[in-house]
Amino acid sequence: MKMFGFSLVELMVTMVVIGVLAAVGLGNYTQNTLKTKRAEAHAQILTIQSVYESIYSQTNSYPAANTLPPSASIPNTTNYSYRTTITATGYTITATATGNQVNDTTCPTITLDNLGNKGPSSCWGS
Repeated sequence: MKMFGFSLVELMVTMVVIGVLAAVGLGNYTQNTLKTKRAEAHAQILTIQSVYESIYSQTNSYPAANTLPPSASIPNTTNYSYRTTITATGYTITATATGNQVNDTTCPTITLDNLGNKGPSSCWGS
């Protein structure tokens, strides 16, 4: 007599394989999401830098800390808050992770200064 269908052991093995694949996939998805949001912070920092350098080229000085023309205001998003520090010789733009982005323990803070120094360098990629 021939039996059709699956045994309980076969079903359990299938469920374990699916569970392992889902766990690996979710971990990769989470890491890629954090990297994508980090790339958005890079873009915003570079935009702020562009505005600062444009103002410097026109006035030969940088604007006061955390102040930009209304058309180029410093945003605070759900993923990062942005802050600038102005000195007599330059500035530093800092993006600090907020919200779900705090799970990005590799790069909780990203910086860029007027000399183009990026910190931490491992957070900026190649």
